[in-house]
Amino acid sequence: MDYNKSINRVFEHLENDDVDKAVMACLRIARNLQDYLYAAIFLREFYPVKREFIRVLLDDTSHLKKEAHEFLDKTSFDRWLETHTLDYSLAVGENGEDKNVLAIGVGEIKPELEQWERSIQDLKLPSGMGEFDTAAFTDRYNNKKEWIRLRIRAVYTLKERIKTNCLI
Repeated sequence: MDYNKSINRVFEHLENDDVDKAVMACLRIARNLQDYLYAAIFLREFYPVKREFIRVLLDDTSHLKKEAHEFLDKTSFDRWLETHTLDYSLAVGENGEDKNVLAIGVGEIKPELEQWERSIQDLKLPSGMGEFDTAAFTDRYNNKKEWIRLRIRAVYTLKERIKTNCLI
């Protein structure tokens, strides 16, 4: 593997804002170097669900001891949690706790941003409404737009953090 070429490819992907491709290139580099920790970190960005992550990681690390598997799982999860935890809450849970962890895979970022942008555009005032209906509609949809914008902000924050992880 030509590491200089691979590293330059990571930079190109980051410059083109192709975060998923940059993470995939980082994963390839880590796997080729048999750097199991960074392979686990980048794999977790694609597979936030633990059972999928473990299944894929096991292909690379089946020869390691149980303690090494536990270390890779815990350390990569801690790193993932640090990256995906926001400084603000996206929602409040059933028990009143703040939900501030954005659990999406890197491949979902671009489609989610596109979908939320389309959702905001769909929230337009229908023609022919009366004054009171217009006021109620506007109030309800302004709250919804506010939440959507917060979600978009969260996804952009996550995207930038993942890009930074590719540079480490």
